[in-house]
Amino acid sequence: LAGTLRFRAPVLSRSSALDPQFIVAEYEVDGVGERVLNAGGRVSYRSTDEKLRVGATMIHDEDNSTKTNLGGVDARYRPNVDTEVRAEYAVSDAKAKTSGAAAGTAKAWLIEAEHHSRSMDVLAYVRTREAGFGTGQLNSGEDGTRKFGFDARVKATRSLSLTGSAWQEDYLNVDARRRAAKALVEYDNGTTVLRAGLTHADDRLTDGSRNTS
Repeated sequence: LAGTLRFRAPVLSRSSALDPQFIVAEYEVDGVGERVLNAGGRVSYRSTDEKLRVGATMIHDEDNSTKTNLGGVDARYRPNVDTEVRAEYAVSDAKAKTSGAAAGTAKAWLIEAEHHSRSMDVLAYVRTREAGFGTGQLNSGEDGTRKFGFDARVKATRSLSLTGSAWQEDYLNVDARRRAAKALVEYDNGTTVLRAGLTHADDRLTDGSRNTS
């Protein structure tokens, strides 16, 4: 049994406002599974001026093939209403219950700084995720990668805006990396929308060759 979903238009990873966009498919299957315990908990602290928030999270996830424990800490600092700095660090440990199931310990961390004003939105980030991290809930496309870069949007006038992003992504398990940049100019006067964009990518493949597009 197989099925295909077709979209009327391409779905970009980010909207024109730099908000992340994902496609989530939910489904159910019939069968008799083993009864297991899944649980989690979180504690957090917030300063009286609400500028600083720190927290810790623990998760136990188990199914018929894998038992995973995950623990993480996170912090958020907001020096003012326009700026926020975030940091996270987590470790997951998976144990196989059946042959062929994934197992092992993996780490992930990130640091992000975000600023918003009337004419500019900026997000700078660096994040690392080792292969096998998590409980299977994350996008596998960034498994075993380290990525850093920025996204920005500048509103030049009420009708004209410029969106740009640049990043480098290193693949931790193989000697490969990608450097890329995108720029988009958008004109919107309420009745007419015009867009022009450019994307550049420089890839180093696992065999050492280069691919530029």
